Amino acid sequence: MKPFVFLCILLSSTISYGANSLYTVKVDTQNKSQSVVLHEALQKIIDKITPGADDHENPVILAAHPSEYILSKKYAPNGKLVIQFKPEAVIQLIEKAGQQPWLGSRPKLVTWVCKRKTRELDCLTPKNHPSLFRSVAFASESKGLNIRFMGNKFASDTHEYDGDLSVPFVKKLWLRAKLNDSTVALLILLDDRTTDHRVEYWRMYYNGHEIQDHKHAPYNDEKIGYNTMTGVSEVFFEPEKIEKSTHPVDINFTNIKTLKAFYKLEHYLKGIPGVRKITQNSVTADGVLYTLDLEIPTQLLEKRLSNTFILEPPTPGEDILNYRLKT
Repeated sequence: MKPFVFLCILLSSTISYGANSLYTVKVDTQNKSQSVVLHEALQKIIDKITPGADDHENPVILAAHPSEYILSKKYAPNGKLVIQFKPEAVIQLIEKAGQQPWLGSRPKLVTWVCKRKTRELDCLTPKNHPSLFRSVAFASESKGLNIRFMGNKFASDTHEYDGDLSVPFVKKLWLRAKLNDSTVALLILLDDRTTDHRVEYWRMYYNGHEIQDHKHAPYNDEKIGYNTMTGVSEVFFEPEKIEKSTHPVDINFTNIKTLKAFYKLEHYLKGIPGVRKITQNSVTADGVLYTLDLEIPTQLLEKRLSNTFILEPPTPGEDILNYRLKT
């Protein structure tokens, strides 16, 4: 997209999505094989209709054949390939991967982007910071969120940001913009007062409640907005309470040399998303054998374990996964 055209879109302030566009993505095809382009498109769709970050990295999704999920393809005037996916097929793939799609309605985000100063905020405008707002717009698009930029409208008294705690600043913005209960006032805060610790966080006011982000995630200029949009989508996503089926996996861990390491292992396993129950079967001098009841594919468990453990070759005649703690 040409910079002038994109700037005009930003100044018009609103990006919105219908049901069809939620399953449509644009991908750059330059210097990429068709296989890479289609996999990239599928990954974008998965990220758009699931609330978390990088949900496309699930091994079941990585192993999928994108062509099986594509409804149509065409080229846009800017040369990008526009791909529309089959909604039902994509949802089935997500559920097969042990995840839940975000099928509910998505909020409208009336958004201010401000830089944090010592006692006040500097609210930015798309006209003066086009690349920054382009990044935020792409981030909202990556999660299928409706966004409208307000620049510095209704934000004339930003010096009160820290001074007046009786009425939160983001609520003031919501009231001044005369938003309705179904619309969110979103304040994206960029704090780069120290160059070695640039963080992005957010606050929003919605339906009578102020919600704050406590992560204060580091940011770079090319990815501004992505932490915010992931966090916002996680807030509004309401997972269905579905009793998932489980399957048992026997798994042996070795190189566990201290009691402290043993307790850390149990705590680690209990914290893995998709592990419903762990049962200790036997303990040796430096290892322990568990049975894990999984709600997720075994491949996804293996991917998550690979950050901390090394997969050993299988033992002949035994259907047990063997892992050794990295040192």
